[in-house]
Amino acid sequence: MKTKFATSLLATILTACFGISLNASSLKLAEPLDMNQKNEWKFETFSEIKAQPINYVYYPPGYHSLLSRAINAESFKTEDDSTWYVAPSSQATVAWWVTGDPIVLYPRGWTWCWDNYKFYFFNTRTQTSAEVYLFDGPLNRGYYTKEIVSIDLTYGTIRLTDDTYWEVENAFVLTTSHKEWYGGQAIIVGLNNSKYSVFDRILLNVERGIYVPARQYQP
Repeated sequence: MKTKFATSLLATILTACFGISLNASSLKLAEPLDMNQKNEWKFETFSEIKAQPINYVYYPPGYHSLLSRAINAESFKTEDDSTWYVAPSSQATVAWWVTGDPIVLYPRGWTWCWDNYKFYFFNTRTQTSAEVYLFDGPLNRGYYTKEIVSIDLTYGTIRLTDDTYWEVENAFVLTTSHKEWYGGQAIIVGLNNSKYSVFDRILLNVERGIYVPARQYQP
């Protein structure tokens, strides 16, 4: 009875104030919320719930782009907002790099334990490289940021937020004491230049500061 009265009153107000003629029978009030209904949320990938930027550029795994560079070439940022410090011996080279340059991340392989510069970027435009170390990780939940969605520590398989699936070369690395990998950790993908491995990429765990050779697969 109250619902019919409210519907009739609404129709009368619309007609009197705005000249809108509606039949009361054509109006339907919203159904009340069922407070006992359980809301279920399913997280798939961050890229599925975040709008794609207008100027979005696709970067194959391991390939990056120079976002900005310090005037003195001591550091630069990549497209995911990661900050990389440049080795003094490479700063003169980086001084010629410009925003938008395509750069590829590689591990340096064996280095001395006191050497912080364990990676290098190769600039495909200038055909030059620079030794670097990661100072600050990518933007939290940024569109170009890759994070672990799911991980199987037994079989060494990982799914990232860009909906790519990876198999790592050595699953033991994922569970090493106090360095266990888990969901939500940011990952930076690079290329593996080792001639003795069939795993052509590396997954750098930003939080743990270690990387593992990996290869992409289709589930």
